[in-house]
Amino acid sequence: MRLLLNLVTALTDEETAKLSALKLRGKQLAVMNLVFSKRESGKEPTAQEITNLELSSSHLYEISSVVLGKCHHIFVPEGGIPLLEFLTYKNLNTQFNQELRRQKKKLALRKGNETEIFYLSAFELLHRFTYNLRDDELIAEYGKLYLVSKKDASPEDELAIEARILQTKQSSIISEGKNFQTDKKLILEKLTNLERIAKNSSHPYLCYSVYSGLAWYWQHLGTKPDKYLHYLQLALPYSLKLEGYIFRDTALEMRLRLADAHFVTGSTKEAYEIFEKTYSAIRPDHMLWRRNYYLFRYLEVLIYNERYSRAEKILQKHFESQFKLRPTSASATAATLFSILYLLSGDYAKAKHYLDIGIELNVKTNFTLYNEVRNRYVETAYHYLMGDWDYTLELTNRGLQYLRSRHIGLNKHLFGYNFKIIEASIKYYTQGLPFWHKFEEKYSLLILPAEGLLGKLLKKIRTTPRQKTKSQLKTLESI
Repeated sequence: MRLLLNLVTALTDEETAKLSALKLRGKQLAVMNLVFSKRESGKEPTAQEITNLELSSSHLYEISSVVLGKCHHIFVPEGGIPLLEFLTYKNLNTQFNQELRRQKKKLALRKGNETEIFYLSAFELLHRFTYNLRDDELIAEYGKLYLVSKKDASPEDELAIEARILQTKQSSIISEGKNFQTDKKLILEKLTNLERIAKNSSHPYLCYSVYSGLAWYWQHLGTKPDKYLHYLQLALPYSLKLEGYIFRDTALEMRLRLADAHFVTGSTKEAYEIFEKTYSAIRPDHMLWRRNYYLFRYLEVLIYNERYSRAEKILQKHFESQFKLRPTSASATAATLFSILYLLSGDYAKAKHYLDIGIELNVKTNFTLYNEVRNRYVETAYHYLMGDWDYTLELTNRGLQYLRSRHIGLNKHLFGYNFKIIEASIKYYTQGLPFWHKFEEKYSLLILPAEGLLGKLLKKIRTTPRQKTKSQLKTLESI
């Protein structure tokens, strides 16, 4: 029953309405009604509620499985790889794995290159789960299965799989923060070696995987926007040559990554226009709306360009309901993005509400270093803008200590200077102390478009003196 509940709670209201087409009777209907009664809370039925169904545990499992299969058929009647894709974008990893095993058993009945297509599709889809639900061992397993199943597999095919896995490992570095510098260096060395081979190759999957991986590196780890744009431009022609269902939107995705690259290199309006044009042209049910990475970048560009109302509507439509579901790194990221939106637009009560959600979601197996560091900075910004500067200084010290404990202190990464500049801003407004020239230099880097919304938030802090509290305003009015 848990799997059925996970599906129902992952659906949008529009998708839920489609379930009215289900033809259920008797115990199947009773099970579905019980699951629906738990949709809002997302909590498991109580032991008494299950007992009231008058079903043995094995019979309950059987009925729940049948109803789940009927639900899957409502959304993806053709089944197969499209069903796996649907489960991926719903972040339902347990159902995905079960369906993957079921389809794998039927491979012996397939002909031609269907087996090769299946394993490559599974390999690609496994990369798309949010970090806390991603299974790196299964990714590696299906990469090997694809190579075994491929007729006349070449060394270039093997290198393409290696490059794709290297790109995924980069997100692990950011999320976990383990051996940051060592792992960074090792991945760049491997990708650089692969690039030498790709330069002399016309293999689409290899060249796309290598150049896309290098673009990801220079965007997130190397932080050199020009190189990020350069490698995306190299990857784009090969994205157009990739064939098969699973790659049908790859070229469209590359357009969005190019828009993002334009944004971080300073062409913010051009980036906004590309994002807006692309998303406006696709259907509301298009899979691209479910690719959180691209949707988050679109939202950041909207907020950066002060299209607050548009960004708010998209966040509410695609992420508000996720806060009631089981935690994921995507929902934690979305909550903090909500908070930044409201900090920049001046609605501090809502900013605090969503910040608390973001902090609450980023725990245990759902924890990522990226969200932790960002939450600490946003929390510090909130208290600064609220005028609680004593507590702000306490938070800046904690933030800097935390970064040092994760081996990403001021000597290794620029990010920590956000906290130092907040401290300097407080000293400027309370003591009249001018900014140290080094802080001015770092500030000029931290507010570049490459730093995105965090830089925009820092700019607001730097130019905002302490606000009067409500009690102070009332005192002034009475004088």
